[in-house]
Amino acid sequence: MTATGQLAERTGSLMKFGLQHPSFSSDGKGSEVFESLKGIATQAERLGYDSFRVMDHLHQIQGVGSPEEPMLEGWTTISALAGVTSRIRLGTLVTGNVYRHPSIVEVR
Repeated sequence: MTATGQLAERTGSLMKFGLQHPSFSSDGKGSEVFESLKGIATQAERLGYDSFRVMDHLHQIQGVGSPEEPMLEGWTTISALAGVTSRIRLGTLVTGNVYRHPSIVEVR
């Protein structure tokens, strides 16, 4: 067991760290975007990060980038990442509930 794991056992608490990936514009174009995300998520998992989260927007939000920048659909992205990771928690930072039926959001 690692020293961090031993400390967590003794104290009952452990600070966890996660990554949020807010922009896909530096990940390349086309299929390169997913390959880049796959590398980031699997590296985060190997390094012991607790979670990896992506945005769930139809287009990039102001302040992070321009609407023309690449944007992947959040739930599809984490579903694909689930196929290449095993322990890291995957999720969206927020979910766009105005364009998802409430019964679908509830099931997730």
